[in-house]
Amino acid sequence: MSAAPKPPFVPGYDIVGRVLHIGPSVTTVRPGDRVAALTLHGSYAEIVYLPESDLYPVPEELDPAEAVAVILNYMTAYQMLHRTAEAKAGSRVLIHGAAGGVGTALLQLGAAAGLRMAGAAGDGERERLLRYAADAVDSRRSDLGEALRKLAPEGYDVVIEGTGGPQVKQSVPLLGRGGKLVVYGVAHLFAGGRRRAQRAVRTYAGLAAARVRVRLRGNRSHIYSITASKKRHPEWFAEDLSRLFDLLRDRRIAPVIAARMPLSEARRAHELLERQQAFGKIVLLPS
Repeated sequence: MSAAPKPPFVPGYDIVGRVLHIGPSVTTVRPGDRVAALTLHGSYAEIVYLPESDLYPVPEELDPAEAVAVILNYMTAYQMLHRTAEAKAGSRVLIHGAAGGVGTALLQLGAAAGLRMAGAAGDGERERLLRYAADAVDSRRSDLGEALRKLAPEGYDVVIEGTGGPQVKQSVPLLGRGGKLVVYGVAHLFAGGRRRAQRAVRTYAGLAAARVRVRLRGNRSHIYSITASKKRHPEWFAEDLSRLFDLLRDRRIAPVIAARMPLSEARRAHELLERQQAFGKIVLLPS
């Protein structure tokens, strides 16, 4: 897992731009090339310095705002479905937190791969989910587990959970024979003060208990981290990003862009995210 540096620092997880200058030993990119990078932090800047090994080509015909939306959310979704869960066409897949950036990416990629998708999210987001999922359930229902079980009486082949809440525990009995539980979005809890550390301990304690229950049922569980995956399998990142750009070019996926805002309005962008007033990705544009 990767924690942000101590303030002050420049935030920003992903970026699409053009190469301005290169060092004397650089051979894989040239000035003017359009490239993408997963920076983890530092991309809220007009000029970013990166090693050539961290740069990936971006086809010229792609909308840069849609291309940058692919780097984090769609890569996370793609690798969880195809690298971690190894879902096959016809597999029954349940997504908790399905209205978020990664959730909608999962639903779109699942539909493109011929998976049978179900999504759980707030009731006000149900109509949005129905665009991508065959089934959509209000995650605030008191009988959520029962409602999800009715949709898949034999259980789900894959359950993906990114809320870090009680759904992790509730997901275990929803797995079918040979089913896999994939949890993501929890590594960041270790970056912060005491309150966040306490929450991290509680979350990981719940995860550990859930993973034991998964094993006892004969199922498998995984905790996914894009930074760990990229470090362990850099060749996967390059291959998968190229596939995602192909899907984007062919319009088999369509990232939801909530807003395109100038870099100078980054603070307002974060305020919109914190108030959950943005459905989709907010893209910051250099002035």
